[in-house]
Amino acid sequence: MFEDVRKAGFVRVRVDGVIYDVDEEIELDRYKMHTIEAVVDRLIVRRGAEDSNVARVTDSVETALRLGDGVIIVQNVSVEPPKDLLFSEHFACVHCGISFAELEPRSFSFNSPHGACPVCQGLGVRMEIDPELVIPNPDLSLAEGAIQPWNFSGRDDGYYTQLLRAAAERFHIPMDVPVRELTAQQLDVILYGSGTERVHVAYRNREGRRRSYETTFEGVIPNLRRRYEETTSDYVRSKIEEYMVYSPCPACGGRRLKPESLAVTVGGKNIAEVTEMSVSQALRWVQELRG
Repeated sequence: MFEDVRKAGFVRVRVDGVIYDVDEEIELDRYKMHTIEAVVDRLIVRRGAEDSNVARVTDSVETALRLGDGVIIVQNVSVEPPKDLLFSEHFACVHCGISFAELEPRSFSFNSPHGACPVCQGLGVRMEIDPELVIPNPDLSLAEGAIQPWNFSGRDDGYYTQLLRAAAERFHIPMDVPVRELTAQQLDVILYGSGTERVHVAYRNREGRRRSYETTFEGVIPNLRRRYEETTSDYVRSKIEEYMVYSPCPACGGRRLKPESLAVTVGGKNIAEVTEMSVSQALRWVQELRG
């Protein structure tokens, strides 16, 4: 490999972070993995003389990109310890492997699937379950039907009634006190679930047969959200929407674009931040860009 580097016209290599002349005797442990990099150029940039180095830097970067298959390392030796800066001309992170499509004008349009936030489809808002609509009267207890969407059957042995009782028993949540008197932790379990902890549920199905099983308690709000997203019934969706309100999309924050598009900045601003400016603010920002 060192001979290949020499034939390519380079006189230095970096092996495991240490720079050597290619003519030196460099000992490698055959049983260990080594990182071997060709040193394309070394350059001292003096204050006030930056422009004189542009052509040389450009030439060196192009050579390094060719040799490194689109990836180069710039080592800053003016700091202690020296710091490596990794650059890539590919639309992918060389550290974690995440990749992106090439940026195009449609990448910045929420009317295009190439730019729209995948969670809200570019609307900027999303229907979310509102806890205050789920429990409209906190003076009621769980036993009295405080959980409105689970209080439609009127049956004491129905599935959701027994599921709620099982969760209340497992997590020591009183069923006979007003909901407003429950602790924040108890209410959080009821609304958002128990995580991986399991409860034993016994109930009577529509045919009158007794059924029992163990399951995690997903919580009222995740249950409604899951059913809303999974159902093919317009009726079920409309009933669940009675407990929903429009709120800013949790993924894009109401900015309607996918994260990759919002990550692109010019002068420290992404496209959503620029469109939120007033005309005078935008004019001042453009003037500052021009220097």
